[in-house]
Amino acid sequence: MKTIMFPGQGSQFKGMGKDVFDLYPAETSAASEILEYDLRKLCLEDVDKKLNLTQFTQPALFIVNALKYKEKIKEYGSPDYLIGHSLGEYNALLSSGVFDFETGVRLVKKRGELMAEAEGGGMAVILGTDIQNIQHILKQEGYTDIDIANFNTPMQTVIAGPVDTIIKAVQSFEKAGIKTIQLNVSAAFHSRYMIGASEKFASFLEQFSFSSMQIPVIANTSAEPYVQGHIAEILSSQICNPVLWTDSVSWLINKGVDRFDEIGGHFLTKMAADIQADHNVHQKKRESKQPSSLQSERKKRLFMLPFVGGNRYSYQLMMPYLKDFEVRPLELPGRGKRIKEPLLGSFFDAMGDFYRQISSEIEPDQDVIYGHSLGAILGYWITYRLEKAKKSPARLIVSGVPEPHVRRSEVFQSAHELSEKDFIQRLLNIGGIPEGFIENEELFRYNEPILRADFKVLDSLINHDMKDKIKSPLIAVMGTEEPAASQIGNWKNYTEGKLEYYHLEGNHFFINHHPKIMADLISKSI
Repeated sequence: MKTIMFPGQGSQFKGMGKDVFDLYPAETSAASEILEYDLRKLCLEDVDKKLNLTQFTQPALFIVNALKYKEKIKEYGSPDYLIGHSLGEYNALLSSGVFDFETGVRLVKKRGELMAEAEGGGMAVILGTDIQNIQHILKQEGYTDIDIANFNTPMQTVIAGPVDTIIKAVQSFEKAGIKTIQLNVSAAFHSRYMIGASEKFASFLEQFSFSSMQIPVIANTSAEPYVQGHIAEILSSQICNPVLWTDSVSWLINKGVDRFDEIGGHFLTKMAADIQADHNVHQKKRESKQPSSLQSERKKRLFMLPFVGGNRYSYQLMMPYLKDFEVRPLELPGRGKRIKEPLLGSFFDAMGDFYRQISSEIEPDQDVIYGHSLGAILGYWITYRLEKAKKSPARLIVSGVPEPHVRRSEVFQSAHELSEKDFIQRLLNIGGIPEGFIENEELFRYNEPILRADFKVLDSLINHDMKDKIKSPLIAVMGTEEPAASQIGNWKNYTEGKLEYYHLEGNHFFINHHPKIMADLISKSI
């Protein structure tokens, strides 16, 4: 079963909509008329820097993602469920047939205006700790005027309250060794401080009537499907109540949903994966209590090593197609569930970290290792060490590099030492940066130290050569638009095992455009 997800405020970026405005000129024109400004100009040019202002962000995101959904379902077909994060819930309701496009534009226009009127509030993301610990610290420090705004994942929570209190709370969490990101917002959304906006919106909604849902939509406020006849009530209360995203995704998983596809972003995909991983841990604990006769035969494990800046969600787009494996996505310290650990800046420290994880679990000649870019280089050196320890993998799959070395020193050398401006330019020169990544201040601020650490890892490998060959079979894949695409055959110099290599259309991050093909190539090792 499959679910389509729609992101909310925070996923906007300059240039969004460029792929759909020309495909849907009537809708684009109608939206601009309702909004009383040029939507295309706002999204593509943003000359007046208004795109990140709530009253402009909300309708712009709603419209762009509504048009993207029209394109998505041409090949995707109808999903079993729909879900949206905060503002994204309006896209879910539109897609379910609850109201038409023009009505949706009017609703989010008013919602954005009312929410933009609220002032004096702040919000912050708390990472790497569970809700019980967060609530304990808030209570212990006496922050009674702070609410939980978003239950995003078991290890990612958003708090909201008066801006001065939020600043103090952030300091308390940081003092306790807990990572935080203070959000650039003007109000405490999804908290008691939005009750006024909620009441005004409820009055506004009285003029509208809503149709029956054609596809179930999961409500943020209850983590259950919308109840017909209560749509206006749920929409108005959503403004001042927390987003129960973890419970919502868990509800879908328990209903048999095994595929989550996101329109217009990547953040919800990562959060859904985190929730799924947490669900799987608890499921395994339950299964371990069953008699061994009821437990299924062990699958081959697939150890997945992330690229620069990546974590255990780096290959989430491939996950639905890797059902034949017991997937082990790995991550280095300083990110994800290892966010409290210090970042590594040495290739050999990073290799040792992954080697310890893999060598303790791998079944020799049965399990498989895969990595892209930095992950591919690490995978090769780890395979060499595993072979020396008589723990050879059944196969190594690499992508994005033509050999297990760092040759292009002009790209990687000292990148971690550059100023922010030059570092951003270096990232853009390399290519493959997701749309909106640089423009999203909070996302970039969170990832910048991780990216710098990983570039330092690569820098430490420059001019280090592997003298010996591995014996394990190897599959190598590169994008047709990568500068070194023609050098993929160099891998023959590094293995005595069977070698296969392929090209797929695209740049360095071609893997995101061909997840099924990549998964099929990986599955060849079974």
